[in-house]
Amino acid sequence: MPLRRLSLVLLLCGPCPTSAGVLPAANLAPQHLLHLSPGADVPEVLTVGATSLALDTAYASVITDQRRGDDEARLDMEVARIGLRWARGLGHRLEAGVEVPWLWLGGGRFDHAITGYHRALGFPNSDRDSVGANEFGYRISVDGRRYAPAGGAGFGDAVVGLKWVPPADASAWGLRGFLKLPTGDPDRGLGSGRADGSAGILGRVEGSTLRLCGTLDALFLGGTPNPALRLGTHWAAAATAAAGAEVGWSTEAVVQLSYVASPYATGLDEVDRDVLLLAVGARGPESGRITWAAGFTEDLVTHSSPDFGLFLSLEGRFGGTP
Repeated sequence: MPLRRLSLVLLLCGPCPTSAGVLPAANLAPQHLLHLSPGADVPEVLTVGATSLALDTAYASVITDQRRGDDEARLDMEVARIGLRWARGLGHRLEAGVEVPWLWLGGGRFDHAITGYHRALGFPNSDRDSVGANEFGYRISVDGRRYAPAGGAGFGDAVVGLKWVPPADASAWGLRGFLKLPTGDPDRGLGSGRADGSAGILGRVEGSTLRLCGTLDALFLGGTPNPALRLGTHWAAAATAAAGAEVGWSTEAVVQLSYVASPYATGLDEVDRDVLLLAVGARGPESGRITWAAGFTEDLVTHSSPDFGLFLSLEGRFGGTP
């Protein structure tokens, strides 16, 4: 994305906790929904016996239409994700959690509105002008092999996780790991049919007015649901970086970048391309038992999707110390 467009946006980032300093922005690219994709987080854990329950909702519009000879990638849909996330403090500076996502892949109704929004702000419209509005298409054809899931609604792949922070009053770093279970239906594009795993490190630096948070994860992907979705490697990397500042009314404004290295090697650029997702939003309050987070996302890779998304999250904490 040109720098003038990025500057305009900045004036206006797997389980994604609503911890202080980060946003629950999910990567909803259909080919990446099949795999584990750790979200932003901070080096904090619940106190022993404390429990959190969160509802994360996200929406994204996706449009990709690429042809190369007989090979094709047609990803034209709207995606909705509702994640129910539970976590509990185990003591010894450990926290365990599980998330069960509900997914919907369909034609949608908002293509015209998103096209107008992009034109008004000078953003690219990917391939929206070359295909019909509000249609559903999910086809990836490579070397005579075809993956064409039916879409629709259902549960995706569940994720379990564990987080640890060192003994300190205000930890500057921590460790985490995730395991994705093959509970989603691959025939509808809701899961990979394989287990994935990851291990990562969390970091945070706090100043008088600005909080910086980051994560770096190594991922092992068990496989794909179809030979058309060919992996170039079973290993991938994901990273996030977020900057947050108090803006009053117990609210924090956050700008967040999320990067996912694509493991695919289909030969179709729109499938194989890495994802760089910008999230801009707010969250609050930082103290108390109920927190919220909301905002929007844009893909910073000009011809990649999803190129527009929204998210909203509510989290409650019970027991222990809020």
